[in-house]
Amino acid sequence: MGAAAVLLLLTACSSGGDGDVGASASATSSPSPSAAATLGPTGSPATGPVTDPSADPAAVPPADAQPCPAEYDTATPQPWVPAPPGTETEGRLAPDADPVEVVLCRYAAVTTGPAALDGPPVRIGVDLQRVRTDLQVPPKAADNRACTPEDPRVPYLARLTYPDGDLWVSSTDTANGCADTGNGVLVSGSSRGAQLAASYDAGAWVPAVGS
Repeated sequence: MGAAAVLLLLTACSSGGDGDVGASASATSSPSPSAAATLGPTGSPATGPVTDPSADPAAVPPADAQPCPAEYDTATPQPWVPAPPGTETEGRLAPDADPVEVVLCRYAAVTTGPAALDGPPVRIGVDLQRVRTDLQVPPKAADNRACTPEDPRVPYLARLTYPDGDLWVSSTDTANGCADTGNGVLVSGSSRGAQLAASYDAGAWVPAVGS
């Protein structure tokens, strides 16, 4: 074999060996797609799908799961509401418009001190056309009623939701109807306690007696 042939043979062997080593190094330097998929976030083998707990709707309770305040403050001289009106009432207990929802809250009968929430909220979303008329009562004038404290006095709250905000209306159910109704700004001597009580029990808006 001549010197030229030997030189060509050595060159071919050298090129083939480098290619094999490069391919081997490339194969061992990065895992295959299937191998990468089986690794957990720390590099250890994954035992199952990795999920975010906050992505589970059941793990995040609705923001309005309990719309009713836990207590009703009976110490205030006017019917208590948890917040001032969030919508314009134009001098009425409620706007001259139909609410999109009414939530009723009932509280335990007490004589003094805060009243604890008594029962679940009652949501009413249909047949609310009478709300605007039932709650368009005159402001409180000189009170000539012969009212005496009596038991039981059961406080109620009604949260009226409108497209531009919420409104709370408060009254107390008493045996002789001697209870005011208020929304945090306006107070009326026309009691709506019996109507709120009847609506709570019926799960629907019950028209006021005589209307």
